[in-house]
Amino acid sequence: MLIHYVNYIAEDIPGSMTEVQNMRENMFSIVNCSGLPHIFLTLNPSDTNNPVAQVFAGQNINLDKFFDELDSGVESLMCATCISQNPIAGAQFFHHSVTTLLEILLGTKQANHKGIFGKVSVYYGVVEAQGQGSLHIHMLLW
Repeated sequence: MLIHYVNYIAEDIPGSMTEVQNMRENMFSIVNCSGLPHIFLTLNPSDTNNPVAQVFAGQNINLDKFFDELDSGVESLMCATCISQNPIAGAQFFHHSVTTLLEILLGTKQANHKGIFGKVSVYYGVVEAQGQGSLHIHMLLW
């Protein structure tokens, strides 16, 4: 009986077992209506090595000349430090990357809703954090 009350209270808490159970039920409902998913993909954008993420972090970077003067060891450490000190910028970059994926590759903003996989009728994604804190998303496509 106690677990029922704990689940009720934890229903809206991100990462709780109740939220995971609700996501599982949502996916089972989609499978019942649309059949098995056709594609499983994981998107893991590299926020520490991407110049766009550095712009989100407030760095003044000329994206047209970014790759002209790279010193790989120093540059990589500087970029990783910048993102680790600004996790909000990492999350904004992740959101931008996923939104772009959905709009361009899956065609969610296209008039005919066709992307590189054809017309995607349903997609479902779950965002997770890795050990160092960077985000990735697992997606199912129908």
